[in-house]
Amino acid sequence: MQNWILTVNPITIDVTGINVTPATSTVTIGNNIDLVANVVPANASNTGVTWSSSNPAIAMVSTTGAVTGVSPGAVAITATADDDSGTAGTAIVTVNGIITFNRSTGRYTAPAGSVVEVGMLTYIDGKGVASLRVTTESGNQGISLLTLGYSFNLSSVNAFDNGFFTMPANGEVYFSGLHSDIDQDRFSTTEITIFNNQGRTEVINMDTSTPIQ
Repeated sequence: MQNWILTVNPITIDVTGINVTPATSTVTIGNNIDLVANVVPANASNTGVTWSSSNPAIAMVSTTGAVTGVSPGAVAITATADDDSGTAGTAIVTVNGIITFNRSTGRYTAPAGSVVEVGMLTYIDGKGVASLRVTTESGNQGISLLTLGYSFNLSSVNAFDNGFFTMPANGEVYFSGLHSDIDQDRFSTTEITIFNNQGRTEVINMDTSTPIQ
């Protein structure tokens, strides 16, 4: 009697799609964001992926999809199937520079070329003045980039001023602000809002005893 050996080869299921989430995201320099590669179909024979960055000088990506911001810019982060199907998915990550503000010195740092909008609003409870200036050097020195200011009193409906400036090449400017109440028995407050188009907003309150810088 002859014996036969039957060999059954498993069915290979190729990867047909990879969805990388989130599809778009932002991260600041030195910080991380985790991307996830969702392989289609879920029962593919090999669900492993290899991660890559279109520009590691802007953002690096680990073997697990963790993206680290290196310098300002935008990159494509790609997950490619390990099953030799050539299937891949891509997400776009934008890296923003670090934005900081030091109240005691007035020093503000942000990516060069980013646009900053500054608003000044006084909650009025008497008579006084408020002013704000942005310069390229501390102590109100250097080039003046923005000047805001007004006087206010109880008959003012709103005391408000705003303006824009572009961050210089060195990514550093200095704020100086002053709020002064003329009525000794009434105290107003001025709110400063600093909005950067690369994604961070600072809100600072000034009164007679708490100037900026």
